[in-house]
Amino acid sequence: MSLRLSTCLVGLALLTACNSDYLDLEAGLSINNEQVFSTVSSIEEVQAAAHGTNPTYAQTQYPIVLVHGLYGFDDILGIDYWYRVAEAIELGGGTVYTIPVPKLNSTVVRGEHLLAELQKLEAATGAGKFHLMGHSHGGPTVRYIINTAPELLASVTTIGGVNAYGIEGIDQYVDALESFFPGVVGQGMLNGLAELIEHLGGNQQNHQSYALGSFRSFSREAVLAFNHDHPHGLPPGWDDGSYINNCLDGGGNPIEGAYSANVAGHDILFYSWSGTGVKTNVLDPLDLLISYSADNLSAGANDGMVEQCISHFGKVIRSDYDLNHLDEMNWAFALRRATATNPLIIYRQTANTLKNEGL
Repeated sequence: MSLRLSTCLVGLALLTACNSDYLDLEAGLSINNEQVFSTVSSIEEVQAAAHGTNPTYAQTQYPIVLVHGLYGFDDILGIDYWYRVAEAIELGGGTVYTIPVPKLNSTVVRGEHLLAELQKLEAATGAGKFHLMGHSHGGPTVRYIINTAPELLASVTTIGGVNAYGIEGIDQYVDALESFFPGVVGQGMLNGLAELIEHLGGNQQNHQSYALGSFRSFSREAVLAFNHDHPHGLPPGWDDGSYINNCLDGGGNPIEGAYSANVAGHDILFYSWSGTGVKTNVLDPLDLLISYSADNLSAGANDGMVEQCISHFGKVIRSDYDLNHLDEMNWAFALRRATATNPLIIYRQTANTLKNEGL
């Protein structure tokens, strides 16, 4: 839809895409390098890319399974949690599934739900193995499967995942939730929101919400304990504390873990990527949440919720994309800095890497 304007208003003078005759709202407008309109944004950019017309660019041998983080869902009122991610991969011939897990609960509980659903999916499709991609809390959730059911895995990719160590600033929120008041009220509100999303999202899995279990899972102590049971792919020094200092002192430069492992006779590849953007779009209301958490939860460069150094796992594709924690799943409605890498292209490139590995 185009709107004819005789002249650009003074207030629109900052729009880099402003035209004296036409203002095309589908063209992707930006203010100071921040994308303003993007309702058709990301897929068109993918199609315009050099590999966009290759019908087998993302066609992996095994299906890709996307696993969400906190408050994740399939779709609400037609809006995807993984906003157009599956569509972008399928544009290159890939097969994509999404699996809902509890929105609020411990990593182990989420992992057990994921395991049960993967087993059902394998029985229904005969796929044999899967490429798991987990965002945020979905990162350790997919890593849980490495030790519990390695026969189901071809690869594991974490995106802004809580991997190498826990979130230091989370303890203040755990303490608050453990208090009699306002802890009871806080847990009720958080769990209630999760149940509302469960209902609106159409999953209807009757997942139990346990906010305190979720927040505890992000603490330094809890992540360390989880990593002792699930160490594959973690960077060296994760267990003695040296990794934290080496990574932070090095400005977040990736310290990679093992690229692959043979677990109970099954070869599995490991990848990760994340961002270091925080406020990436003035019109994205969720950036307010990202900005608040960035100031309260992280010591080093971060994506607004997870430190760059925390996210490292396996072969690090890149951990400093100019994307914040929600941009990594193409939210909200693909609003991000116009100069930032399109996250849909990152997903497609990851799929292409897996394809080239023969998987």
